[in-house]
Amino acid sequence: MDDGFCPPPLTTLAAFARETKRIRLGTGIIQVPTMHPRRHLEEACIVDQMSNGRLTLGVGMGGHELEYRAFGVPYKECGKLMDQYLTFIKKGLAGEPLPDGMALAGPPVQRPIPIIGGTKSLAGTERSARITDGNIATNHMDHEEQLAKFWKEWLSPRWRSMDARCPNSSCL
Repeated sequence: MDDGFCPPPLTTLAAFARETKRIRLGTGIIQVPTMHPRRHLEEACIVDQMSNGRLTLGVGMGGHELEYRAFGVPYKECGKLMDQYLTFIKKGLAGEPLPDGMALAGPPVQRPIPIIGGTKSLAGTERSARITDGNIATNHMDHEEQLAKFWKEWLSPRWRSMDARCPNSSCL
């Protein structure tokens, strides 16, 4: 894609982990629904091990149907797959038993590895508030004009409602 999409961000971060000692490492956004969640989980755990616990995992759905076709995944199912796969990944990153009953090849150093949702839709923002530890607004907006509106209308209300339902972030 011409938007700077990096197909193997966790592989790239593994190389960075080998070459660095202190900086925090994070994927911009891995496109979750186009690959089995165990694959994302295992790769994230390896990077977390290699970096001695410096990984932050950025997740999102991607915005191009073409990317889904390339992986043979139905684009119409991306929201459902995102919820299902993120639940799987989040359990593994926290060291909890996985839905498939199989153990991780190598558990993460951090328990849990922080997950940040990359969103450009109201549904994605709500998903971030429900499932992840934070949000990256990725809708390629004119930040000077639209960021305050995005915060006021989408992000702030969702995070406030999540805080009210989950004191001390116990739901995250």
